[in-house]
Amino acid sequence: MNKIIYFIIKFTARCKNAIDRRATTSGKIFLFMAAVSFFFGLNPERNMFFQLFPILFILLLISFLFSLRLKTTITCSRSLPSTGVADSRIIYPVHLHNNGSRAINGILFREWQQKFLPTYQEARQLFLARSGKPKGFFSKSGIEFLIAEFFPPAIIEPDEFELPHLSGNTGIDYRVSLTPHKRGNHHFDGFKLYRKDPFGLFFSATTIKSPANLLVLPKLYPASKLQFNGGRKYNQGGITASKDHGDSEEFISLREYMQGDPLKHIDWKSSAKTGKIIVKQFKSEYFSRYGMVLDTFCSQHNEDLFETSVSAAASFFMAQDLGESVLDLLFVGDRCYQETAARGSNEQVHFLKILASVQPCHDNRFADLHALVKSHIDQLSGIVLIFFRLDEERKKLAKLVSQHKIPHTIILLCRSKEDAGKELKRLDWKNPVILVEKNKIGEQLTAI
Repeated sequence: MNKIIYFIIKFTARCKNAIDRRATTSGKIFLFMAAVSFFFGLNPERNMFFQLFPILFILLLISFLFSLRLKTTITCSRSLPSTGVADSRIIYPVHLHNNGSRAINGILFREWQQKFLPTYQEARQLFLARSGKPKGFFSKSGIEFLIAEFFPPAIIEPDEFELPHLSGNTGIDYRVSLTPHKRGNHHFDGFKLYRKDPFGLFFSATTIKSPANLLVLPKLYPASKLQFNGGRKYNQGGITASKDHGDSEEFISLREYMQGDPLKHIDWKSSAKTGKIIVKQFKSEYFSRYGMVLDTFCSQHNEDLFETSVSAAASFFMAQDLGESVLDLLFVGDRCYQETAARGSNEQVHFLKILASVQPCHDNRFADLHALVKSHIDQLSGIVLIFFRLDEERKKLAKLVSQHKIPHTIILLCRSKEDAGKELKRLDWKNPVILVEKNKIGEQLTAI
């Protein structure tokens, strides 16, 4: 583990974050020009760059000092929605009020998220957990890991808005927007109001703390409805999945009341005769129950395929008609999960929230998923397996489904159909597999 590489990358990340936070686009250009003129101006005998550096330095210094003195008299509040969809623009209202007597122009609004850089020990533990190999940060994989951690792509892209003209002692309602690029629960510590200095090189920021959470749902694609030939199966104590979503009205017998029985099932005449609480017992429902198995076991290099598989699962779920069936989502996280969805918009939102919170599992615990499916498979009328890699363990899971003669569909998310086909041939894979390329998922999910 090489601490020097870690501290160099961390220092570079801090400088980048400070420049992004305080400098405008013009300011970044001037800073770059100042750095270039300083570097080449070290040899004044060969060029004249040394004359440019003092001018740029003085201009940047004056602009920075001006930015420290700028203050705003605006108070602001915003109503951030609780949920959104990845790669979809979210528009929400902002209320502004100018508490001063002077009119104000050129105020910029931006959401604020505190950035915490991992310590050396945190970065080392995370690297070992993801790679599973005791390599040092000086290795190629270690440096790539640090760069990915300290210079991640923008997860939330706030659109930078210049707020409208505000007269003295007046308020106004305005609408701003942001675009989340990754699903999950994102926390905002507040927002910032920016003003540019007179030269337009640096920002003066006013921070307003207003904590809020935004749950970003998986990106959805148009997908076809999955068709299975399996019939309905008996589910003891079953989830009622009929169109009216009521209990079966087929009377079976009378029995004594047990804790948890609905009060509407009490037979008051029989209770009065016997002196005990007697309830009516009805026949349990037979209905179609489908399973969706989501593979969550991935390494660092295929996390992008895992995210695509989550979006595919969400897209298939939204395409299904749950009027006369239920759908079970089976996956492994910190434990084994079985989440059930039936008809209703609330069920859809709840199911998408679960998929938004699913995290990749870096432990080698695929046997847990195999055991979960095995214990649940007798209840299912059909099952869809969503993979993004192939190996012997996944081959055994597909074989298990075939042995139980359960109608099934296997979907493999891949970068290239050609490479995936070679892997299927190498493993001597017998079950039919539908290949979906990551870059063409929008058109290929519809063709399934």
